[in-house]
Amino acid sequence: MSAKFEIYYPILASKLEQNALAVAGWGMLSAVLFGALFVWSFAVDARMPKLPIAMQEEVPNKKKRIEIFIKDTRRLLTDSYNKFQDQVFGITTTEDEKQISIVNRKLNPTLQLIRRHWPLESFDKPTVTKPWPHVMRLVSRISARIFHSAASADNDHWLDIASEHVHSAVVWTENLKKWPAILRPLVYRFVKGRGYMMQRFEEGKALSMAATVTQCLMDLATHPEYAPELIEEIKTVIEKNNGVMDKRVLTEMWKLDSFIKETQRLNPPDLTSFQRKALSDMTLSNGLRIPKGARIVLPTGAINMDREFFENPQTFDGFRYYRIRTANEEARNTNQMVTVGKKDLTWGYGKHACPGRYIAEVAMKLLVIEFLMRYDIRLPENVKERPKNIEFEGLIIPDPEWELTMKSR
Repeated sequence: MSAKFEIYYPILASKLEQNALAVAGWGMLSAVLFGALFVWSFAVDARMPKLPIAMQEEVPNKKKRIEIFIKDTRRLLTDSYNKFQDQVFGITTTEDEKQISIVNRKLNPTLQLIRRHWPLESFDKPTVTKPWPHVMRLVSRISARIFHSAASADNDHWLDIASEHVHSAVVWTENLKKWPAILRPLVYRFVKGRGYMMQRFEEGKALSMAATVTQCLMDLATHPEYAPELIEEIKTVIEKNNGVMDKRVLTEMWKLDSFIKETQRLNPPDLTSFQRKALSDMTLSNGLRIPKGARIVLPTGAINMDREFFENPQTFDGFRYYRIRTANEEARNTNQMVTVGKKDLTWGYGKHACPGRYIAEVAMKLLVIEFLMRYDIRLPENVKERPKNIEFEGLIIPDPEWELTMKSR
């Protein structure tokens, strides 16, 4: 592993420290549980490499560091990344299990058919509205159309199930993470939100797609100067292709691709990526030993703010990647929205990078196009800057209460 590669890939071994558990008043059961946890934690801690722990000096208390991880992951990752740079470091987390869903089939939907299932309101005058419910509904429709059928895309009951499942899954996960990891296998069936989530179970993973589209709308409202050029590109490309709208045509919209990619860079659905669990003991070329069971992730959100890779990383630059692609022929295919690389980690990395990103790319571009072509999008008059996200445990979710001013074109 080269030094440069290590700079690109500072590893966060979460699960490096175990939470202490204090159980009182449970009689013999509590004694057994506590004893088992103590022995288990001691054994695991003993096998973990001695790494610097993020904010351990500033915040010695593990519980308080966990609270920081839950409530302010962005600052935790960025500060630690800047402090340790190419050094491997650990973070104190809630040790949550990661769920991975892989799409193994090729899907090439007819985009014109999908678009017919997207009824959008008309606003004859500037109207303040919340974008999240509209986007969630549309994403549920497109997911139903792609993965199921045209009938399900028009079925209001099905769409309610799809949308409500996403919300209930978030609620259930948040409540479950409040319990110590060793007790979760015992209590997960009784945690608030699970019953409703299982009742409303639907296979589609709509939340991250809806979140990205909503983030794009917020960036369009915050930076309305991008809209004219984006609209001009969309019209030109569609006219050039005789009104046809398919995946190939979408790839010709470089400015749109760049705009969405920049939105993902600053506000990705998750501030970490490349989440892995060591299935066996391993030793890296630099001598670092990673024991079986250790969790390894990358601080994607912090890497996205690295000045070595991005000029003015704190500033939203919607055509950042467009300029890179047009200036360098070799960079044309390595700076796209779905690109996976050493500094493009939103979709993960390696052979297990998100396989559904090509489907998500098509859906998100279509949605952004629909909103761009139909509406003039602005921030409400009393809002002077981009609203803040809801962030917890590294996840970034648009605030459902966000408001935009929209007027039909």
